[in-house]
Amino acid sequence: MDKKDGEIDYSKCSLSELREIEAHIDAQSNPKNYANLQRAITNRPRPEQPTTEAKSKYASFWQRLGAYLLDFLILLPLIAFHVWGGEQSRLFGAYYFIPGVVFGFWFHAYLVKRYGGTPGKLIVGIKISKLEGGPVGYREAVLRYSVLFVLATISQVVLLQTTLGMSDTEYFALDWQERMLRIQELAPSWLGWITLLTNIWVWGEFVVMMTNKKRRAIHDFIAGTVVVRAAAGE
Repeated sequence: MDKKDGEIDYSKCSLSELREIEAHIDAQSNPKNYANLQRAITNRPRPEQPTTEAKSKYASFWQRLGAYLLDFLILLPLIAFHVWGGEQSRLFGAYYFIPGVVFGFWFHAYLVKRYGGTPGKLIVGIKISKLEGGPVGYREAVLRYSVLFVLATISQVVLLQTTLGMSDTEYFALDWQERMLRIQELAPSWLGWITLLTNIWVWGEFVVMMTNKKRRAIHDFIAGTVVVRAAAGE
């Protein structure tokens, strides 16, 4: 050291320079300089570290898949009720059609607008927001649900018409699995294309979700939304 102990001014040194000096200074022979050096290191502002906040704020693929499976489990009793109703009456599908449409919009649109997500999403701690930030409105919520709603409704209407064309004798002579196969046999051949499109849509959602950093599905691109991790307390 050219200067005496306690005479070195560290105020103009960068943090990296201070670290370099720290590696070579003898604390025992220069206790005052060493103490001053430590104070300078402690007080020197740290450069901002690159963070993954922008990336990590988005829901992961596994969170979205988990939310999807949770929603399925939550809806299982309703699915079981629909199967039970079909065993009681050939006309059950006609009675259930309008309530089913209303429930679908309540579950997939109203809850999304009101709470930011379906129950499955809220359970795993994620929510839907507009791409530029802020809560979604009915426009975004309905657009997210629109394609699946159209495909499902077309299938339901065709299957309902086919069921109504059967006699009670033929309908109740079959168990529910045989009945579904028979209804599909009697349905128009183009219903197979609707079923194929529905499968492509569902699987395409997951494929697209896996191929972009924000984990947006196709319906997110349609509606201008993104799924993010919910802040604590939300």
